[in-house]
This record gives sequence, structure tokens and C-alpha cells, in this order.
Amino acid sequence: MNLLFISKYPPIEGGVSAQTYWLAKALGEKGHKVYVVSNCWEVEQRYREQIDIS
Repeated sequence: MNLLFISKYPPIEGGVSAQTYWLAKALGEKGHKVYVVSNCWEVEQRYREQIDIS
């Protein structure tokens, strides 16, 4: 099944973005194709989590 979420998503801080992340991840692991549309890169820096990719 193809699913589309229009929601807050990391790196935006907060409970809604965390819930969207975990739900999308769980559904993807069950074999669904999950797409997320978010303005996460347009949000002010103070509302973003710092993600270190090393």
C-alpha cells in the first residue's frame, strides 16, 4: 500500500514529528511504501534538532 503523510517531521522538534517518524518507520518495515511531505527544512533553526551523521 502507498501511504502519504503531510505532517511535521524531524529535524523539527516535538511530539508530532516524533510520532510521524515512528509511524512511518513501522509502516515501512511492514512493507508499505511511505512518503512524507513536510516543511522541515524551512523551519527556523531554533525549532530544529541537531542531527550528527557520522
